[in-house]
Amino acid sequence: MLNFVKKIAVMATAIASAVTFSVATVNCTNLTDESITANAATTMTSEQITQKLTSLQSKYKNGTQWLTTSTLKYGGYQCYAFARQLAVDVFGTYPEKNVKNAKDGEVNNGWTAYRTASKVKLEPGDIIRSDYDSHSAMIWKIEGNNVYVGQCFGSSNNKINWGPFWGNHKKATISELLGSGFTGVWKHPGGASDNKTIPGGTSGNKLIQGGIYTIHPKGKNLYIAETGTKNCSNVCLSSKVNSSSKWILRYDKSKKAYYLVNMASNRVLDINGDSVKAGGQQNVQVYDKNSCATEYFDFINNSDGTYIIRSTANKKVCIDCYGSISTLRNGSNVWTYKINNDDTQKYIFTKVGTK
Repeated sequence: MLNFVKKIAVMATAIASAVTFSVATVNCTNLTDESITANAATTMTSEQITQKLTSLQSKYKNGTQWLTTSTLKYGGYQCYAFARQLAVDVFGTYPEKNVKNAKDGEVNNGWTAYRTASKVKLEPGDIIRSDYDSHSAMIWKIEGNNVYVGQCFGSSNNKINWGPFWGNHKKATISELLGSGFTGVWKHPGGASDNKTIPGGTSGNKLIQGGIYTIHPKGKNLYIAETGTKNCSNVCLSSKVNSSSKWILRYDKSKKAYYLVNMASNRVLDINGDSVKAGGQQNVQVYDKNSCATEYFDFINNSDGTYIIRSTANKKVCIDCYGSISTLRNGSNVWTYKINNDDTQKYIFTKVGTK
């Protein structure tokens, strides 16, 4: 449980900062505003992704060598690096983290980790790590239960192969890939329908880009809401469900991060200031979308169906409700705090529509 006394000791400073805050203090005025809908991840069907990967086979020819086995690229070597190369070619981004070190639902550069095989729906464009963490590949196409991938074999001098995982002598079907030895999948950021889903949460509570949500801390029917529609309007907890307490989840491909747009003001959830402090304790407000680091987040899902809304500018800091869970009430303030897994940092997202 969060040390409530410590929160009280620092809250006065945060509120004072919020009261004196003005538009002029935001060091982002030189940035160009971006269209909200234009920054959602580009939608590609599975067929389009397969076509793109098929076209890349003239560049990465079957049976030819890709770099040397000792060449470091995109933070990895051999099969690991080649899968990331394909990711860059198709989507313009790649997951920077090894999926074995990620949690179910963790988002990295727009890619979403699946570590539980039963939750995975394999689709073209996904990066799979399997065979007891020994091989990586990108899904090229799926025909029935048979899976074909783009890969290179470090054990064969980085020879490129378009075919079954590990070649014809290894795993070729969905059940084989997701069976014994499965490590994880990075779900790509640029697909349609299921590929917009951020895994985690309870059944029926999956986060979807373009989804409209109410957001409330675990165990409290108090919703994160703006108190006004102007820039710098404060964000607090509200007992009312209305446009001020509804948020659209969007993905900014250029920033490789998510942001939340309020339905009432069309302004985004924003951390007060021009940077995110390591210890948190900054007020939360709404502000025009202007590409400041303070308005971007990713989501960590918890086993109880809740999510932590983590700042991508400082991944030790998240959105937090001021006080202990037992003291939260209508009007309680929303600010940032270092991640400590308190219930004041665990949120239930309830989907109420799409946009």
